[in-house]
Amino acid sequence: MDNLICDSIDADILIFGSSRAHQQYYPKIFMDSLNMSCYNCGSSGMGILYHYGRWRMISKRHIPRVVVYDVLPVLDMMVRDDNVIFINPLRRYYGKDSLVDRLFYEVDSNERLKMLSNTYRYHSSIMGLVSDYRNATVYEDGFEVVTAKMPKDDALAVTEKVDYEVDSLKLQYLEQFILETKDKIKLIFVASPRWGYQTSGKAFEPLLELCAKYNIPFIDHYCDSTFNTNPELFSNESHMNVYGADVWSKEIASEIKKLLIFN
Repeated sequence: MDNLICDSIDADILIFGSSRAHQQYYPKIFMDSLNMSCYNCGSSGMGILYHYGRWRMISKRHIPRVVVYDVLPVLDMMVRDDNVIFINPLRRYYGKDSLVDRLFYEVDSNERLKMLSNTYRYHSSIMGLVSDYRNATVYEDGFEVVTAKMPKDDALAVTEKVDYEVDSLKLQYLEQFILETKDKIKLIFVASPRWGYQTSGKAFEPLLELCAKYNIPFIDHYCDSTFNTNPELFSNESHMNVYGADVWSKEIASEIKKLLIFN
């Protein structure tokens, strides 16, 4: 999937983000609504550190007209786990772009020495191929089709609301991503619905500050009860299923269309 996206895809609209982007943005609906080609570049568990590297590789050969970035605070702005997990899939591109190389060093200064081993560079790629084969699913223009519906017990669960510590490195690359795209394309940040959430607290404040600074639109449906109180639209607490993705994609494509027309 990485090779296809970085080396071949030339769609007008690219969708970036985590598995919530991967499973909730239906390219066909964007194509029909906006009359532009679209490809879903979402990737499970991945945030801005990964997507910045992926953007660097894509932009060497193709500049889309629109990038829609579905933001998840814990992956794109907040401290969680080890940031090395976000650069592991980028190892195969090390040495091909100076800014991708810098990303490696800033995440882990030891990467400079580790990358001397070609086996180390491609280990994650080989394991990824094995994983993709074992967990094969249905993809349509990068969109992962999930038909499961949320179990009744999960639908009744109360989701804990947590404010996380801001990760300065993630914010640095979020801003760098904005700086590299804002004058070339229409960049739009979106917070898609999250099951049961009534408030996002201060989770989006760092992004809101960057969007205000650079005049970047941010469409917030994170706590939208139109979507996030209907269990039929979700496969679990974090992800919509294909039925929810259809409803959501029609709504967000309509809102993006208005942005493109009037801006």
